Amino acid sequence: MRKIGTILTILTFSLLAYSQEYQLIVVVKDNKDFQRLNDLGFKKCQKLNTSMYVCAKSDNINYVLQLRDFLEKNGFRASVSNSTQSPAKSQEKSEKVENINIGTSKDTPVLKDKQNQTIKKVVQEEKSEGKKSFNLSKEVEPMYEELNAGNYSKALEIAENLKETPYKNDAKFVIGLINLKNENFEKACSVFKEIQNVKPEAKNLVKDSCYVYHMKLGYEYLEKNDLKRAYENFKLSLSYKDNVESKIGIFYTYLRQKDLKEAEREIKSLYNKYPNDKKVIQAYIDYLIETNQIDELRKFENYLTEEQRITLKSKSFYKDLDSIKKYIDAGEYEIAESKLKELYLQNPSNIYVLLNLGYLYLKKEDLEKAESYYRNVLFIDSKNIDALKGLKAVYIKTQRYEEALDLIEKLKALGVYDQDEKKIKELILISKAQEEYKRKNLDLAEKYALEVLELNKNNPVAYPILANVYKDRKDEKKFFQYITKAYQLDPNNTGIKIAYLYGLTNLGLFDQVKTILSTINPKNLSQEEKDQLKEFYQVFYGKLASYYLNTKNYSKAKRVALEGLEIFPNDSTLLQVLGWSCYNLKDYKCSEKIFNQLLLFNPEDENAKLGLAYTYLNLKKVKDLENLLSSLEKSTDKNILKELATIYYSMGRYKDAERIIKKYESTYDTKPVEENIEKQPIYKKPAPIEKREREVPFILDEDSNSHLQNEKKEYITTENNDKFEKLNQSDLDKRKYNSEVEIVDRDERFLTQDNSEKKKDKLEIEEIKQKIKLQEQDYVSNVVLGVKFRDKSGESGKSKLTDTSPFLKLNYYFNENLMVYVGTYFTNLDSGTLKDYNNFGTPQNITILRSVPSSYSGIEPFAGFSLNSNYFDLNGNVGLTPKVNNGINSKFIYDIEGKLKTTNNKISIGLYQRPIRDSILSYVGTADPYSYKNWGRAVGTGVKASYEQSIDEKGSFVYTQASIEKIKGQDIQENTNINLIVLPKIFAGKLIGDKDYLGLFFLYSKYSKDQDCYYYGCGGYFSPKNMFIVAPMLEGFYFMNERFGIHYKVFLGGLLLKNNDKSSTDLAFDGYLGGVYMLRDNIFLNLAGEYRKTSKYSEIFTSAYLQYFFGKRYNITENDLLKLEKEIYKR
Repeated sequence: MRKIGTILTILTFSLLAYSQEYQLIVVVKDNKDFQRLNDLGFKKCQKLNTSMYVCAKSDNINYVLQLRDFLEKNGFRASVSNSTQSPAKSQEKSEKVENINIGTSKDTPVLKDKQNQTIKKVVQEEKSEGKKSFNLSKEVEPMYEELNAGNYSKALEIAENLKETPYKNDAKFVIGLINLKNENFEKACSVFKEIQNVKPEAKNLVKDSCYVYHMKLGYEYLEKNDLKRAYENFKLSLSYKDNVESKIGIFYTYLRQKDLKEAEREIKSLYNKYPNDKKVIQAYIDYLIETNQIDELRKFENYLTEEQRITLKSKSFYKDLDSIKKYIDAGEYEIAESKLKELYLQNPSNIYVLLNLGYLYLKKEDLEKAESYYRNVLFIDSKNIDALKGLKAVYIKTQRYEEALDLIEKLKALGVYDQDEKKIKELILISKAQEEYKRKNLDLAEKYALEVLELNKNNPVAYPILANVYKDRKDEKKFFQYITKAYQLDPNNTGIKIAYLYGLTNLGLFDQVKTILSTINPKNLSQEEKDQLKEFYQVFYGKLASYYLNTKNYSKAKRVALEGLEIFPNDSTLLQVLGWSCYNLKDYKCSEKIFNQLLLFNPEDENAKLGLAYTYLNLKKVKDLENLLSSLEKSTDKNILKELATIYYSMGRYKDAERIIKKYESTYDTKPVEENIEKQPIYKKPAPIEKREREVPFILDEDSNSHLQNEKKEYITTENNDKFEKLNQSDLDKRKYNSEVEIVDRDERFLTQDNSEKKKDKLEIEEIKQKIKLQEQDYVSNVVLGVKFRDKSGESGKSKLTDTSPFLKLNYYFNENLMVYVGTYFTNLDSGTLKDYNNFGTPQNITILRSVPSSYSGIEPFAGFSLNSNYFDLNGNVGLTPKVNNGINSKFIYDIEGKLKTTNNKISIGLYQRPIRDSILSYVGTADPYSYKNWGRAVGTGVKASYEQSIDEKGSFVYTQASIEKIKGQDIQENTNINLIVLPKIFAGKLIGDKDYLGLFFLYSKYSKDQDCYYYGCGGYFSPKNMFIVAPMLEGFYFMNERFGIHYKVFLGGLLLKNNDKSSTDLAFDGYLGGVYMLRDNIFLNLAGEYRKTSKYSEIFTSAYLQYFFGKRYNITENDLLKLEKEIYKR
């Protein structure tokens, strides 16, 4: 390694021909070392310190290095040190780098060296001297052999391979030398910097390579007019080595920056120091030309180029041009034009004359001539900056923005950054956005407008374009966002202001509309603007009325619609709002009239047909309704189909509703929402519903639009536009982009569906489908198997009764309107043990002990039907009382009831014949085997009527029922019973369960005869002369989940009995609890119990049965619980 280092040192220093004095320093430990030095010929060593001696001095580094190696070979520690550099040798070294020819600012510095000759010379010298004190290693020697032979690429290849070896510093040194030879100063600079700390001989090479690199880079940046970077690199070059070329470069940076003070200081300093340097003289001439120092220029006439000579001769000519420019700037165009024409005739190709002519016509707005002269300049000098700028101004004024932008790019390539670039890009993008919007390419229009805002967030034209884009997309929120910004930027633009009013109106911000309207003075409007304002008022009335309709303020909606119709009598929107307002106010005559009026204007108006259909539904005009529904079924409008399905559902025509839903889904190719039926434990058949309107997401103060009362027909009319003058508005400034803002079409006054609305439609359809399924699950055929049990207190053998009746029942539904059922009870009756029959069987008070049966068994078949529609119900059941072995035949029983229904009222009337199930005697009769008498089996045949008035949609009502019946039986006295029941029931919210009611139960019952006796001729049933019950009631429903629900009912009140001039009072209690549990989706378990109690009487009813459905059930419903309550009693 020591030898390699020696060779590299010799090569490097020989290459650059540096001349320094080098010293051989030897470490001497003792006298023996000193004697050995003398023996080797080193007899003049001078002592440096206690152990170090200078044993040789020479400016020949090769000689000193050889001596060092020789001593080391003989066991001494030696090193080489350089002394101070001599001035003569330093000057010689500096001359080894060739001068750099700058010429003009466009010249590129080139370093021309003779490294290859020097390298070859050094290596040859070493070999010819036959020095054998050192040898190159076999790894490094080939690299230097190739370097010596001039095979630089091969030497470079070897050096690259040695970079990752212990010889990496030698390799990098050679790489630096080769790059220096190849004038790759950047690479040489980098490599020598990297190794300068480990190879001292590289330090001076760093200075030479780096100064040339940064000087050259400075001129490259100067040529690109990047003056800041040029200046920085010239300074860096000077930091490595003082050189005139970099100083000249710094002068040119000042000159280009028009910093004439610094440029003058720099060039005069250089000229004073190097008065004969041609490069300095040329730079000085450039300075004089720039500063128009004509007299001083004449001193350097021998150095001037031909073009500079011409320039010198025409300096007075340019002074004339300066005075002409002043005329142009002062607006004295005729004088300027006359003088320029004279100069043009003298110098028709002079660029400055042509530029000033272009400038003159640009100022005069004679753009065609201006363009001609600027183009003339560019034919001569395609990179003339002033011509490019002037032509750019022409293109802008003629709205040729793309061509103007091309010129800006050319200027940028010349290092000129135009401040108009951003504005021109805005204009280009605005033009594109407007053009694309006209073509209804909304995406492109939005893209270009947004790009404008990236350049200038306050551009007054981009926001109206974006507002129109989102208006067309039916995005009210973003429309309002952009039109608001447009209004803020340009509040006096009439078109923008009216568009902003539309935005406020569409969002229902009516008080804000009032405020803006108060600033409008129609006197200052054009006729077109007045028409636009009048059209806006028509929209405003429609929106305001629609708002009140949507928020269910039907009275205000009706009032605003009527007021608007006074001004715009045929406005379809206002008529629609009026029709629906009347409908929801239950003024069906009004809604019928308005919807028919709309159909006169447009017989195909499906919305009017729909309103009329809802009206007919509530007026019970069945025939007219059927015709309308048939017409609406032809519709392909999804909203109409959805509402039609709702009407059919409301009518209970579920199959028709399902058919319409299928049409809806097939028409719009909608995928139904994944089946996940919402579990609705409380459900009842719906009454006709209100028309559903979209909700508006804001709340408006009630009095915010009271100003409309002051803006009657006399303020705005369709016949007299002069009456607009009473609106009081400030002056308006109609801007050039007024036409860019479109007015919302009158046919677009209702919000149009976006994706969320479409999703909402799908959900509404699914809701109807789910409700149909939930409703239909109440009409799934099923079979019931269970038992009913009743235990009535009383005297054994007489009034006591125990009834245990297993039963089987089949309920079959043809559809939601018709069902039949059939079944039988397996009745088991018992009256307890016979204890005292003294009076049994005879009216005489004679003690007779007899064995009379106290229990009976028999079959009790029954069947029934139910036929329902929206307007009329017919229900009936028939059956037989149990056939038992007492000699009394079964009785035929029946119950037939018809019911008329309106929206809030139900009236029914019925005929019935029922068994009196009060005792064994009254139920099946009895027989005396000793007297051969049988009697009893009482039945009541009567008529009943009821009236129910609905109070609200939550199940509150007032119910009244009256009945009168004749009670007959075998060999018993006839009796008459009159019953009156009144029950008001009010929804009370969630007191205990999910749905609770409070009510008051009234009962009056009157019998003509007392039949509470059991001897022959008596009926054996409780029959007071008069009975009154008044009892508060609590009823409720509670659903633990979709599989289990309970129904509870409690009465507690007073009881008054009057019988044969005797009366008594008591406290009466009646409690009911029933529950239904879904074991599986088609098997229900039903359990119910009721307990009645007074101080002298108690009675228990229970019912337990399994119910198997021939179809899927989804959850427990309120109807299931109500049916269970009915099943606790025998029919």
